[in-house]
Amino acid sequence: MSSAAEYQAARATGPIASTSTTGLRGVARAALSGTTQSWAIPPELRGKWVRMVANSQDDVQYAFGEGSAPGIVLTQISVLGTGHGSAGTTIFSRTSEERLVPPSATHLAFRSMTVNTGTSGALGGWFELYCSETP
Repeated sequence: MSSAAEYQAARATGPIASTSTTGLRGVARAALSGTTQSWAIPPELRGKWVRMVANSQDDVQYAFGEGSAPGIVLTQISVLGTGHGSAGTTIFSRTSEERLVPPSATHLAFRSMTVNTGTSGALGGWFELYCSETP
């Protein structure tokens, strides 16, 4: 018997060019600035698989927020079991990740970081996201 996650993964799809406001279609793209940027997550996108791409020479740190967008502090130290409200995880330069949007998430925050330095990214590029699960 397949799990819900296996079923969702089997419905993987590529980006769809669309102006839909639900988040289930279309590509969201932001020019990276080195400061924390964020998007509100449409309710229809919560609980869905998304592909996030660091299309940049910089790494990108990101975290989902509940109720508001977190302010990402680059390489924020945090302790296992307690965490930190400003800590994000890293998508390495010119790579992508597939992630399930937490059902409770209301925002996605991201910030570019110069590779291996922990300082704000200044090389530009884009952060991209699309729903990678067939709606």
